[in-house]
Formats: sequence, structure tokens, C-alpha cells
Amino acid sequence: MKKRRGKATRKEIKKAPILRQWFQSPVARFLLWFLAFTALLFAISLAPFADGMMQHLVLLDAKCSASILNLAGERSRLAGATFIGGNGITVLRGCSAIEYVWFYCAALLAFPSPPMKKAIGIGLGTLALLFLNLTRIITLQVASVHCPGFFRFFHEEVWDILLVTAILLFCLIWIRWVQRI
Repeated sequence: MKKRRGKATRKEIKKAPILRQWFQSPVARFLLWFLAFTALLFAISLAPFADGMMQHLVLLDAKCSASILNLAGERSRLAGATFIGGNGITVLRGCSAIEYVWFYCAALLAFPSPPMKKAIGIGLGTLALLFLNLTRIITLQVASVHCPGFFRFFHEEVWDILLVTAILLFCLIWIRWVQRI
């Protein structure tokens, strides 16, 4: 009897063990690809060659935030990536939102859709997440100057929830767009 290649029939899947059925489902394929892409993107960002790029991204975030704050009349000054004034917050590598961008990119890469649509979604979503991150840095600096008691709450609770919610929202908007076209 000759084995055929391709997708299994429903009858064959029903006979297969539960674990095999799960691995053949679209949800499992998405989750496995999502985990693989997430691991790959994080490995790239932790590689030694990425340190220089990450430092430039952190400095760019700090400079852009300080410029916007100055335009708003907040009189922000920087020493490297550290704001002078308030609690003197420092924009660190973890403040670059790159982890949020990686999760977003991994989700879009794992979703079954044409490469061009993935590229458009990744580009627009990344820009939106980077803009949100600038807003995060700005509001945290303002909080450190005007209401330092709330800084930690905004930093550790509010903005994490907002960024994760934004990722989910951007993914859902992108999926609707991909499926509509």
C-alpha cells in the first residue's frame, strides 16, 4: 500500500492520538511558529553584535523624548540617556520596547498570510509601538517630576498593560485587514 503525502483526512486524524491531533491543528502550528520566531528574535537581540544597535536605539528614545518634552515646555535635559530633573530616570535597554516589538513581529510572522501583508503589518505596527514607547518615556519623566509617588505604578503596571493591550489590538486589526482583502 502506497503512503500518500499531504494533509490527513478527518477520519485519519480522529484515529490519531490526541497529541498528534493537537500538533496538526492550525492553532498549534501558529503557537509553535510564534515560539520559534520569538526565540529567534530574542536570540538576535541578545547577540553581541546587537549591543551597539540597542544602545543607539536607547539614546534615540531618550533624545526624542527630551525634545518632545522641551517642545511642551518641560525643560528637559539629558546626560547620555539619563534625564536631569525629577528622579533622574534613565532610559535603559529594557526601556526600548524591543521586547514588545519582537512579540508583535513573531505573532505576525507566525500567522498564515502573504509575505507582503506581513511586511506592511510589521512596519506599521513597529512604528506604532515605538511611538507608544516614546509616549511611555515622556509620561514617566513627567510623572517623576510632577508626581514621583506614581512613577513606579505607571512604570511597572500601567504601561506594561497598555503595551501588551496595544500588541493584541494591533494584531487583531492586522488580522481583520488581512482577511478582508
